[in-house]
Amino acid sequence: MNPDPVALNPRPPKFLLAVLVVAVVVTFLTVWRSYTSWIDLRVPPPTPRPTPDYRGAQLPEFPWPPRASAFMNIPSQFITNQSGTTALKDVGLRLEAVLRQGGYGQFGYYSIPRGFALVTRLEQFKADGTPADEPYRWSQEILNPRVFSLEYVRILLQGKTGHYRVIVFAVTDDDLFAQVEGKQVDVERADRLAIEGANKLPDWIGNSPYTDRHWCAALVYEFEKPSVDQPIDFKPNSNLLPQAHLQKILPHLENRR
Repeated sequence: MNPDPVALNPRPPKFLLAVLVVAVVVTFLTVWRSYTSWIDLRVPPPTPRPTPDYRGAQLPEFPWPPRASAFMNIPSQFITNQSGTTALKDVGLRLEAVLRQGGYGQFGYYSIPRGFALVTRLEQFKADGTPADEPYRWSQEILNPRVFSLEYVRILLQGKTGHYRVIVFAVTDDDLFAQVEGKQVDVERADRLAIEGANKLPDWIGNSPYTDRHWCAALVYEFEKPSVDQPIDFKPNSNLLPQAHLQKILPHLENRR
């Protein structure tokens, strides 16, 4: 009787095959890790990209909350695009154009909470709010009015008085501002605001959209020199309405052609 070939050559148990497979896999992984570690030692790590420096794009801070001598809200339709969306840089450019049309050639940008401020140069003005005649408009020297003009008669009756102002357009989506605890600005600081401000809005502010929550207010900081031999002091409450201070600006704001 011939012997059974299966009985003479029994198959190895299944668990031995499983152990063999596990051993092969573990050996492969061990060799692979050793190889990759050796590769890592030979290849230098990639040079990290430098972090962008945004410090140059920061605006100087404007004293906030404000303590102005007069203020008024500017309707959004005067400063936003007539069609499509409006970014904050569009509002800034619109205000710049309006200021230039009103004869204000020097201004600077500042940061306020959740927005920006655009500040004009210190300007001398007449008692009715109109700008002083050149070259006194941009000088702290009290103007000499034309002989027999209304300003000349006023000086004869009341003495020589200097009136000065800085106009600030504040644009933000902050809830509101209250002047009870506002920060005053003295004339020395006011005289430097326009020249020390930024020349434009940084992109991270300028590219932000102007939304329904945003608003714009015109703030007037007024200063007075009671006489030639007295200092210039901040005037907390203007005798003029804000519309009188903005009489060279508002017509250009309202004209959207």
